[in-house]
Amino acid sequence: NLTSVYGCDSNIILHLTINPSFSDTSYYNMCKNETFEFHNLVLDSSGVYEVRYNNIYGCDSVYVVHLTVFPTYNDTIFADIYKGNVFKKYGFNESKTGFYSQNLQTINGCDSILNLDLQVDYIMFPNCVTPNGDGINDVFEIHNLIEEKAFPENELLIYTRQGEIIY
Repeated sequence: NLTSVYGCDSNIILHLTINPSFSDTSYYNMCKNETFEFHNLVLDSSGVYEVRYNNIYGCDSVYVVHLTVFPTYNDTIFADIYKGNVFKKYGFNESKTGFYSQNLQTINGCDSILNLDLQVDYIMFPNCVTPNGDGINDVFEIHNLIEEKAFPENELLIYTRQGEIIY
């Protein structure tokens, strides 16, 4: 109730309508190399994404997604073993030269691959040396050890027939 400049009472009536707006926040997890569609946006990396719309009343509606992208892995183990041995690590059980793969899941459920590039080394060396110039066992040579550069941690000990170390 108001008084006008002429001293008359005036009534002003306000009819207020509050139109609804909408707000939604969601959380989503996914693995690398996947995509997530969010209100016509194709997302593939972690972040907070927001989309705003005007509803039929002209009010803002806000949609928010918190997206987390977990990594996947593709690792390769390079290993050497002697012929007759078995590589028994990381879930592998292999005894032949080759490339092997295991499909695994991370703690977050993402597919990952663990590869094994296995080289089986055939080490050949003579059990005797007779350097007499006849062309047979004149040179002491370990085949496939130096060429492949395998097992650098090894050492070589040479004994006489009597068991005395000479090298």
